[in-house]
Amino acid sequence: MAEKNIVDAIARGVVVFDGAMGTTLQRMQLAGELTNKDFDGRQGCNEVLSLTRPDVVASVHRGYLEVGSDVVETNTFGGSRPKLDEFDLGAKVHEVNESAARIARAEADKAERADGRPRFVAGSLGPSGFLPSSSDPDLGRVSPSQLIEIFREQTQGLLKGGIDCVIAETAQDLLELRAQVYGAR
Repeated sequence: MAEKNIVDAIARGVVVFDGAMGTTLQRMQLAGELTNKDFDGRQGCNEVLSLTRPDVVASVHRGYLEVGSDVVETNTFGGSRPKLDEFDLGAKVHEVNESAARIARAEADKAERADGRPRFVAGSLGPSGFLPSSSDPDLGRVSPSQLIEIFREQTQGLLKGGIDCVIAETAQDLLELRAQVYGAR
């Protein structure tokens, strides 16, 4: 089996990432497969499913791995403290991120054992909800050092859960992207 290092895998050729976790979970909700109870009353917070319905999150990862994905992304697009605070979950930022990473890691490891192909887990860092470059008094009310801390805190949980790399998703602001990189480091 090839050495399990995502950088080496990328150097050898194409590495296929999974599809959209969030929209898949939303589609399941619309189809009635997930209820308000599954979300612990926090409708719209996909990340809480890593605590309340890890089986559902695992099944999404498994589906992507079964169709050939080399990398699955954690269910943490909205896993930063500011985003989790919107659902009164900010105090659980480490728990949410670690749990999401462990779920993805378990599924990636099972797939790898089944066929011998290395599989990887990318820790997803989504937008914080701020735009630090903005002069808007609400969106721009965060300093670069605060943003770095937000993403550092999130990354700690992801690392503890066993990710192989970090992916910064849906960057709207280059200062925020920079903070994601610094925070992850």
